[in-house]
Amino acid sequence: MIEPKITMMSYRDGKVLGRVVVNGHEIAVQPFEVASDASASEKENKLIERAIRSSEL
Repeated sequence: MIEPKITMMSYRDGKVLGRVVVNGHEIAVQPFEVASDASASEKENKLIERAIRSSEL
């Protein structure tokens, strides 16, 4: 598996959304809530996790 890569990430009103390339395909991740005290790396990891789960459907 190729390492996932975030191509766009946005955080607003307690929600993260973005785009992640997983196995050569760009996956758009719909907005989802994260803890207000989550670090940037935690937000990135959750975005990547959601993209991978979405690509497996």
